[in-house]
Amino acid sequence: MGPGAHLLHYPVDGGSVIDFLAVVDEPARWTALAWMEPAAPGAHLAAFAGWHPAVTEMIGAVPQSPRWGLFTRRPLACWSRGPVVLLGDAAHAMLPHQGQGANQAIEDAAVLAAELDGTGDVPAALCRYARRRRVRTRQVQLMSWAASASLHLPDGPAARRRDADLPSLPERLAWIHGYDTFALA
Repeated sequence: MGPGAHLLHYPVDGGSVIDFLAVVDEPARWTALAWMEPAAPGAHLAAFAGWHPAVTEMIGAVPQSPRWGLFTRRPLACWSRGPVVLLGDAAHAMLPHQGQGANQAIEDAAVLAAELDGTGDVPAALCRYARRRRVRTRQVQLMSWAASASLHLPDGPAARRRDADLPSLPERLAWIHGYDTFALA
């Protein structure tokens, strides 16, 4: 975490590969027609100039990748129309800062399946599904937005307060990670 950017890395494929995501605040609005575009040569290094050598070494060890925009979007008021139903980011887009985009889609699917199981009234089941998921997904979505600002604080008192609170992060986020979709059915 640092001023205007953060880097997340984690092992995949049994630890044989390290995946990482570099998120950088951009001063200008996204103007590309698509959500992804080529990045300027060296942009991946420039954004982290002056950071710890472990960070710059990791970033410098890979070729330049495209950049893509991260966008916030208000949750939809209606998650279904006729036989079409939305779940996951299609209904309640998340920024990736809580690692919950895929998880919320899985929770949505589990609740949707439970509501549809054995029902003869599909429209009512779809309404129950959205009603059961709306508050939780909105809360997780708001946390993902708040994390974005917190991860990129400039050095100073606010960053020091954030850093001092890091040891309590697991307890403060237990409501996200310890959630049991079916216990609350």
